[in-house]
Amino acid sequence: KVEWRGLTWDLATHVGAFTLGRVSDCDLRIRRDRVSRFHARIEYREGEYHLTDDSTNGTFVRFSDGRRQELRKTSMVLQGSGVFALGDEASDDNPDLVHFVM
Repeated sequence: KVEWRGLTWDLATHVGAFTLGRVSDCDLRIRRDRVSRFHARIEYREGEYHLTDDSTNGTFVRFSDGRRQELRKTSMVLQGSGVFALGDEASDDNPDLVHFVM
């Protein structure tokens, strides 16, 4: 599941890639200067959810155990739970943190 500002998406029922970005064509639209038009996507492949960054400013992931990962034009497997931010650090004062639970 992915949650942002009280909205929740169940990725298990979502068809195709779940897209995040600044334009209205994205499944999750975040209007911030540092968010690219098509910033990132989450895809289910080979039994795992992959978060892929397609942006200029990167995607910043913070897992619930404190581990951090920065994505720049690359992807990673999302496991467990945590938060990520598009274009900015995944800090608690970021109002646009995207929460995930896999």
